[in-house]
Amino acid sequence: MIISARGYVYGEKGYETMALLEDSELYRVNGMDLQDLYRNDIVVCNWARRLIEWEFVRTEHHLIANLSEPAADRYMQLLREKPEILRRVQLQHIASFLGISSEHLSRIRAITKNRTK
Repeated sequence: MIISARGYVYGEKGYETMALLEDSELYRVNGMDLQDLYRNDIVVCNWARRLIEWEFVRTEHHLIANLSEPAADRYMQLLREKPEILRRVQLQHIASFLGISSEHLSRIRAITKNRTK
């Protein structure tokens, strides 16, 4: 699911620009239609609330990690949790996700590669 919090809550254009890295099939739901669905189906409403709560916690964790954990630790955690990421995503996007420059990511990768030899 891709959603802009600003767009979802205020109905305004979001800050984000999204680009798909792989062929994908997308479905769009109009905000008003989604609100109608929530009003008319408590199960869908509760599911959406839980999804938003989960995403809020995940985003909070990501922000705190970017502020408090060393970049190398964040990189290693990403590799442990999602090892397929390096095969599917360009390094510049991984660096952006980690909140570091591509150059810094290259240095981290070189150091971690030397440690595993």
